[in-house]
Amino acid sequence: MPDITSVRVKNTGHGELEFATSNSSSSSNGTSSSSSTSSDTSSGAPITDLNGTNIGTGLGVFAGVSGSTDVTLEFKTIQAGDGISLSQDGQTITITATGNGTTSNGVAISNGFALALGNAATYGYSWTGPISLTDNTPVSAAMAQFNQLFSLLVPSAPPAFPNSNALTITNAAGNIPLLAFGVTDHANSGLSAGSAVTRVTGGSVSTNTFANMGPANTGQMQLLVNGGFAGTHTMTGSGDSGTYGGMVISNEQAYPPTQPGFYTSFNVGVTGATALQGVDSVQLKHTAAGSTNTVFFVADTLTSTPTVSGGSIAQSSAGTLAYSSSVPHYGTGASLLINASIANLAGQTYYGGSDPFIVSGTNSIISAQAYTYANLSITTPIAQNTFSAQPINPVLVNVNGTTFGQGYVQAVAKNVNGAAGATSLSNTVVLVFNGSPTGVVNELSVPVLNHGALPNNNNAIRVGGFSAGDTPTGTANAWVSSLGLQQTDAAVVAGVLSNNQTNYSMGYLPVGPNLSQNRNNAQYVTFMFNRSSVSTFTINVTGTYAGVWIKLPGVSDNNTISPNATNGWWNAGVPYSGAGVPGNASDATAGCAVGGAMLGASGSYSITFGPQTSTNATGNAILVRIRLNAGQSITSLSFS
Repeated sequence: MPDITSVRVKNTGHGELEFATSNSSSSSNGTSSSSSTSSDTSSGAPITDLNGTNIGTGLGVFAGVSGSTDVTLEFKTIQAGDGISLSQDGQTITITATGNGTTSNGVAISNGFALALGNAATYGYSWTGPISLTDNTPVSAAMAQFNQLFSLLVPSAPPAFPNSNALTITNAAGNIPLLAFGVTDHANSGLSAGSAVTRVTGGSVSTNTFANMGPANTGQMQLLVNGGFAGTHTMTGSGDSGTYGGMVISNEQAYPPTQPGFYTSFNVGVTGATALQGVDSVQLKHTAAGSTNTVFFVADTLTSTPTVSGGSIAQSSAGTLAYSSSVPHYGTGASLLINASIANLAGQTYYGGSDPFIVSGTNSIISAQAYTYANLSITTPIAQNTFSAQPINPVLVNVNGTTFGQGYVQAVAKNVNGAAGATSLSNTVVLVFNGSPTGVVNELSVPVLNHGALPNNNNAIRVGGFSAGDTPTGTANAWVSSLGLQQTDAAVVAGVLSNNQTNYSMGYLPVGPNLSQNRNNAQYVTFMFNRSSVSTFTINVTGTYAGVWIKLPGVSDNNTISPNATNGWWNAGVPYSGAGVPGNASDATAGCAVGGAMLGASGSYSITFGPQTSTNATGNAILVRIRLNAGQSITSLSFS
């Protein structure tokens, strides 16, 4: 049998495989079709050459040479497992991971990777633990479960700046600031004059601090003022604390502090960044995180409160006048015309309230009344830097105090810095007698307490009809407060009983009489009240005086009962003798004071009638006469 020196396996259209003995000459080019048999001297020589080109269309592969003299062609099938696909185009076999969505223990296996973990026991290990693993668990599934477990152990990173927090101005100052007219807008804010604004003074701005922010190891923190960089710093994760053009980075620390080694956080805010006079803006930005809102504000140079000057008052309407001791007082319905000027109304801002000007009176003669810019004829928005005094349009103020007193008209002006103390608008004294005030002396109503209601419970009233002197003659008659005073009559004006020598025709409103002429002498007032069954009573007085006398008409002026009581007057400035009726035949001084004589000082003084009572007096009348020398006055008086 002849030796086979060469063999060619051919798959039509897809190449061929040729092998030959060492002494044969053959070639394979993928298209050759030559073949031969021969019995030459090379018979029995081993096949040593093997060449091939694409041996077939099936999913096979040439396995190689088996043995030293024989050639074995083996074709084995490649089978696709889970997550693998095979394809061929006649020349190339392609193996592809399919990513078929296989899951293990609920963890999605994507992009294939269905390689099983294998038998752990072979290597002395076990899959027992917090994660459910088996020999057949795919590696990708195991890794996914490990990632889930690790995510529970790693703390959350610090929130990325600014973490939805708003930037706010912390050194804002000012009372309802509105933007003045003509202010420079450095920030292109679009704010118009009269707009409500945030205001700062001192030429700088400060903001709130953003605490525990991240990331601290990347990006750049930036402070922008009016859109331009006022301060920047590149974050490195350590050593970043400092001040950069007003931007303050601080408290750089491990985050969370109880779990160091994972992250770093920091605080950042603005302190004293330079601001330009006018409208400005401020913003913070982290280039690797985010930016805050842009805050517009106004840097104002006005730091003074307003001043009121050039004030004057004049009567507009007298209303219904109330008289006391011939002196008129404003009662109800009166009004005054007020004039003044106001300085320091505006810097870069002006006050936006409805009460930039408030008028009131000292001693409660006028309750506070507010006026708007329109009331004052001041145009708004007010021009910037309105520092000089601006005259107001005269305004009417109602004299509406409920009091019996006197005082001055005063005014307060407001700007964004607040208000200074009230300024008196005039030296003119305003007299008011309105309502039923207590704690003062009212010549037609001196309180009488704790003595019953017989024959009446009226308060004591002033009476006239007496001559001059400490112990005058005469009979009590009605007092008319609007009538003129006698030379020796004391006056009760604005709730004060006094030796009065004042000219009310000048420097007072309403204009009154001149009480300064021919009155430089002792002056007197006499009060009367009616009560029965009174044998003692108390005089409560605050002030100074020169003497007090008591009379019981029909008793003390009866010479049989009290012959030593001159014209029927007992002396409260002399102690009671201790027996009988004051002023009896044995009592030359007619003293009626018990426990302390009335010598001109404030206090409560007990008066006695001895064995007599007011029941025996004509009309149950009790008279009290008080002397006041120059400079003396009484501010409170009552009988009890």
